[in-house]
Parts: sequence; structure tokens; C-alpha cells
Amino acid sequence: MLFAHDVLQATGIEFRQTRGRTADQRVNEQHCDLIHLSAAKVLALTERLLYDHQELKRVDGKTVVRLIAESVRDGRILMSRLRPKLLADVRRYLRDESGEPQKPR
Repeated sequence: MLFAHDVLQATGIEFRQTRGRTADQRVNEQHCDLIHLSAAKVLALTERLLYDHQELKRVDGKTVVRLIAESVRDGRILMSRLRPKLLADVRRYLRDESGEPQKPR
């Protein structure tokens, strides 16, 4: 989930910058752990996010594959860090985008 640090500060949630463990190193640099959470703080965070954004946006699977494939193409994500199913989907996306013939599924 993505949100600005000021949302955490407004709800009194403490956080600690930590290194993320995703395949995208740039994203990893933005990661933080939420600490000393309580049910009341999680509720305050949820209410703040809904109030600020009026909706939560979901991203469908095809969009996720496209975004990851673009990050692979741009050199931000190494294909060796992807799980097998996602790797296959990213390879298929990149192959389709390049105009190469598709292999049968």
C-alpha cells in the first residue's frame, strides 16, 4: 500500500525507514515499517486514507504485469528476482510488445 509519511504523522503512527524486499530497488528505498500499532491507530489510518482519497484504487493483474514488465525493460527490476508465474507473464508481455510471434499457451 502506498501513502505519504504525513498521513502517518497525522494519525500518530510511528514508522522506521527500512529496506524493502521487493524486486524493485527504487521501491525498496521508499519502504518503512509501521511500529507500535494498535487497532485504534490502524482504524485512524484507514479513516484518514479514505477521507483523503475518497476511494481505494485497485490495480488489475494485467496492469501489474505491464508495470513490472516496464520496470524490467527499464532495468529497475531483475527478471531473476521474479517468481516463476510472474516471470512467465512478464516474458509473454515483453514478447507481445516486441511484435514477436506468440508461442501457444
